[in-house]
Amino acid sequence: MTVTDTSPTHIIARELHAWSALAKHQAALSRQRRPHHMMGHRISSHRGRGLEFAEVRAYQPGDDIRAIDWRVTARKGKTHTRLYHEEREQPVSIVCDLRSSMAFGSQVRFKSVLAAHIAALCGWLACYSGNRVGFVLLTNQGILSQKPMMRERAVDYLIQNLEQADPTRMTIDSDTATGMDELVRQLSLSTRPGYRILLISDFPDWQALAPLSGLKANRDIAVLHCHDQLDEQLPPAGEYVITNGRQKAVIHSGNRQQRQRYQQLYEERIAQLKTISGYQHYFSFPTHISRENLLQYVGEIMA
Repeated sequence: MTVTDTSPTHIIARELHAWSALAKHQAALSRQRRPHHMMGHRISSHRGRGLEFAEVRAYQPGDDIRAIDWRVTARKGKTHTRLYHEEREQPVSIVCDLRSSMAFGSQVRFKSVLAAHIAALCGWLACYSGNRVGFVLLTNQGILSQKPMMRERAVDYLIQNLEQADPTRMTIDSDTATGMDELVRQLSLSTRPGYRILLISDFPDWQALAPLSGLKANRDIAVLHCHDQLDEQLPPAGEYVITNGRQKAVIHSGNRQQRQRYQQLYEERIAQLKTISGYQHYFSFPTHISRENLLQYVGEIMA
C-alpha cells in the first residue's frame, strides 16, 4: 500500500489515515528486532498481561513455578524456566504547530502538510507499539489538546483535529493566537515524568523553548524540525512576489549582506534547537522529503 498526495497545500484526513497499514507493519518489524535488554522492557518469570516470551534459562530460586518449561526440563534433566518481557507503555504527546508560518512551502508540499503527516505517522506507530497517544496542536486560534488515549481512536481523533486546524482553512485570530511560550507552560502542566513529547514545528519563536530544559530530566523530548529550502537561504538575486493567500508583498533578494545575514540567522536557529533538545533528539525534515524516507525516518525515531 502507498500513500499519495492529492493536495500539497491542504491537510487531507484520508491521506493521514492511509499511513495506518504501513505503520502497523513497521511497528511489527521493530518489535521483532528489539533487543530484550532495551529500556521499556523488564525480564520476568511471571507471565501476565502485556508480556512476550523472551528466553528459557535454568531455574533460579524465586522463579514462578508456573513458568517452568517442562519439555526443556525433561530434555535436559534440569529445571528450566520460561522468561518474558514486560511491555511498559509510554504515553506519547504529539505537539504539532499549525500556525500561519507553517502554511508555506516552495518544494513538494507545505510545511503544515508535512507536519500533519509526521504527526499522524508518529501517532500510528505509537499506537501499534501499545502506547497511549495524545496531542497538543498550536493553531491560529489557540491550543487544542487531548490527553493520551489507547487504541486507534486516539489517532483518529488526532487526524480529525489536524484537518480542522489546517492553517490554510483556519482564519487568524490575533486575540487567541498562541506562542511557544504558552505551549511550553501547558506541557509542563499536562505531562508527567515518563512521557514522550514530540515537538513538530518550523520553530520561528524557538527562543521560547528554553524552559524545556527543565522537563528533559524526566521526559523524553524530541524536536522534529520542518523546514523549506527558502527558510535556509533566500532565492537567487531578484525580485519576488510572495503571498499568504490574502495579502501580497514583494521581496528583493539581491543584497549580498542581507542574504548572508538571513542564512546566518537560520544556522543560529538550528544550533540553538540542537542545544535545547540535545543533539541526539533533533531531527530535520525538509519539505521535499520522499514518502519512503519519511516512513523510514519517523520509524527510526519511534523505534
